Amino acid sequence: EAIYDYHRAVEIFGGYEKPYRIAAKIFFFVGQYEDAVSVFERARENGVAFGPELRLYEIKTRRKRKPSKEEHRKLLKDCQALAEELEKEAEPDGQNPDFRDSRPEAQRELLGEVCCTLGLLYWDEKKADAAVRAMADAIRISPAHKEYRMFLGEFYIRKENYRAALLHLGEAAEAYGDDPAFHYSRGLCLQRLGRKNEAFEEFTQVLELDDAYRDANEYAADYYWEKYKDTY
Repeated sequence: EAIYDYHRAVEIFGGYEKPYRIAAKIFFFVGQYEDAVSVFERARENGVAFGPELRLYEIKTRRKRKPSKEEHRKLLKDCQALAEELEKEAEPDGQNPDFRDSRPEAQRELLGEVCCTLGLLYWDEKKADAAVRAMADAIRISPAHKEYRMFLGEFYIRKENYRAALLHLGEAAEAYGDDPAFHYSRGLCLQRLGRKNEAFEEFTQVLELDDAYRDANEYAADYYWEKYKDTY
């Protein structure tokens, strides 16, 4: 129904941005990236001025379509520029260190999402330190978004900083307690820190949620084998 409304709205208000923005977001969230791209293309054909959110969703959509290295670097530059523009809008003179706390909630939400996307783009480029900084910035701006904690926890796992990863994963526990991947990540951190019994509890949680989770099954088998050897 929303997409039908989009087509009707474009016929009537083809030069306005809002119907394109709504349709692009819907297509993005249902994974119809090619349809989202067609929305961006039609908006350009109709001379629509892209606002910050529409620009962001074009970046996010094109990243999902596995761009070439050159295209990906352009997405990164576009996202960097968008983040800089939003920060300047928040505090033109750049003198207020608390600008992110004083800006309207909708603007904070958008900037947080831009920083999260920037972190993912940096990670794609194997720029781990920049990715961590961008995602940490997203968390400071929009602390309620637990998915940012999940992303940062995964970044730290890949950087082999398991204590930091556990800290951020712990902050996401309320939102992701029913996600087997969340418990697997926690179990992996605990395993690498030598906390085998706690790791086993997390892997058990994984298998309660998804008994076909291969890596968790392998760890559980290894754990029982070690227990057997220690007993006999």
